[in-house]
Amino acid sequence: MRILLVADLHINKPKFNWVLDVSGQFDAICIPGDFLDMLIDLDAYPLFGQIRWVQDWFKRLQTPTFVCSGNHDWFCSHPQAAPLINANAEGGWLDSSNAQVFSDKSNTLLKTHRFICNPWLGTPKLHNPSKSPIVLLTHAPAAETTLSKDLTADYGDEHLLETIYALPPSSLVLSGHVHEAKNWYLKIGHAHCFNAGVGYPDQKAPNHIIIDTVAKTATLHGWNRITVRQLI
Repeated sequence: MRILLVADLHINKPKFNWVLDVSGQFDAICIPGDFLDMLIDLDAYPLFGQIRWVQDWFKRLQTPTFVCSGNHDWFCSHPQAAPLINANAEGGWLDSSNAQVFSDKSNTLLKTHRFICNPWLGTPKLHNPSKSPIVLLTHAPAAETTLSKDLTADYGDEHLLETIYALPPSSLVLSGHVHEAKNWYLKIGHAHCFNAGVGYPDQKAPNHIIIDTVAKTATLHGWNRITVRQLI
């Protein structure tokens, strides 16, 4: 199975459209959070305009696509969200009418792997009746790892390591959140953990990782490098 991992697209429309253009080359698309951008001028780019654009983009996907909410996708306390404080404000807006899009709290068996989408601030529930390898999408990487740290701080999930150590062999943990992490790949327990990071805003293609579960390889395509790791 070929999996495309991107994250932290932050309403960068050319990068969204690049994902759509290449999506047919993969068995699954995985986007672990931060579709929206809360830090840009929301008068020029209103919150609900961003949401509608992403929802329309979801409708165009024909490849199974797994998504989870990130911190920018929760807007409970934002003034523009006042008219609509409900489940949508906590990532519920990611639910799509497209049956090919699987969002927060979904648990889906696709081919050889079970895909679990963990909401922002959620605790993954590893119900896995098939005992298949798990692909866990969760926005923040595990804390105290090179995936969660940049040069200044650690932005990781303090509770995630326990979950990762409970994953079956050949599982994958797909994250984002830390735009310039010290590393893009780390093996923890039986699981292969990833954070593609974020390139420059004017890149046509976002930083992305291609995972091939048959060849057991992961390839990072960054803004200035291509790096391959063997998954053993």
